[in-house]
Amino acid sequence: MSETRPATHSGSWYSSNVSSLSALFSDIITEPEDNTSPKARIILAPHAGYQYCGRILGKAYSRLAIDANTTNIFVLGPSHHLYFQNRACVSKFRRCETPFGDLHVNTDITRELINRGIDNPFIYLEKEADKDEHCLEMQFSTIKYLLNKADNTHAKIIPILISHNVRNIDFAIGETLREYMDNDSHSLFIISSDFCHWGFRFDYTAYVHSNEELEKAYRECNKITQLQSAIQRKLTIPIYKSIEIIDKGAMRVLEDESGIEAYDAFKKYLEVTGDTICGERPLSVILCALGDKKTSFKWCAYSQSNQCTRLTESSVSYAAGYCVL
Repeated sequence: MSETRPATHSGSWYSSNVSSLSALFSDIITEPEDNTSPKARIILAPHAGYQYCGRILGKAYSRLAIDANTTNIFVLGPSHHLYFQNRACVSKFRRCETPFGDLHVNTDITRELINRGIDNPFIYLEKEADKDEHCLEMQFSTIKYLLNKADNTHAKIIPILISHNVRNIDFAIGETLREYMDNDSHSLFIISSDFCHWGFRFDYTAYVHSNEELEKAYRECNKITQLQSAIQRKLTIPIYKSIEIIDKGAMRVLEDESGIEAYDAFKKYLEVTGDTICGERPLSVILCALGDKKTSFKWCAYSQSNQCTRLTESSVSYAAGYCVL
């Protein structure tokens, strides 16, 4: 079997044409207005088709400290097709194809992760499952474009899928990643995640009337209402505004707290709101990796695929986040 993961979503989820893709990235990845702020070693970027989330993706990568000195890039995402528990699945491939050329996987690190001994949560991801998954691939072209732009030919990636973990496994994975985070200041971490998936097709139709209602529910640990069980309620704000309140509530929790405190607050927030942030599990692992570091996420862009006004509609939200170490 090939040692190179094919770009299975190229030509459908994003353009396979180098010129078109270069023009897109040149347009969406620009220096932030407050360019005096230090670049970040951790970002959160969406993984939908670029036609839907490209602007938000670009805002996230504009904050990333990727340059000629970058060594390793850990790319973490949620498993959309393969269910597994208390594991972190690392790629078996040696290379990952992109329209800009192949990214090389750091097989020394993937081997280290796999061979960590008893009770080790890291295992290899089967190649067919790897090829099916889109969330990591949607970061690869952007990474390779920026490495090429920086004339960096030595940086390698470590692709990792996360599914359903109990708390102590999240912390075990996070503590392992912290070793690489702390021992190599030129290593980067990318969390691939969209935000709220709203609508009947996602089995999520939560609604709040205001920030105050949301904050009260969070304080009192009361789950917020789903619209299908309150269809007669008068909607005081459009559905898309309610979705934004719920998403930005999650952002606020991740901005107000750091490390382990952020992990606990985030888990509580998800329990109360049910917010369908598909990358909440890899994000949780990174919060564990941050440990007692006094740093938190900042947010530089947000959008929705559709501004829902009716219960029959649906949307996916996208956010750009970054964390400076």
